[in-house]
Amino acid sequence: MKFEVNERCIGCGLCVSLCPDVFEMLDTGIAHAKAKAEGESVISLALEAKESCPVEAIESK
Repeated sequence: MKFEVNERCIGCGLCVSLCPDVFEMLDTGIAHAKAKAEGESVISLALEAKESCPVEAIESK
């Protein structure tokens, strides 16, 4: 499953702490989806990050 972080990101780092296999922080201070989520456990964590994002900046496809 593919995830993207949109322009609403405030750089709180929650997604990275929940799912570092998919999300990373860039030098600019915002999050970025670095990889597709593969495997049931990683997809579950990435979806939890999406649901937990305080500004709804994570989109899935």
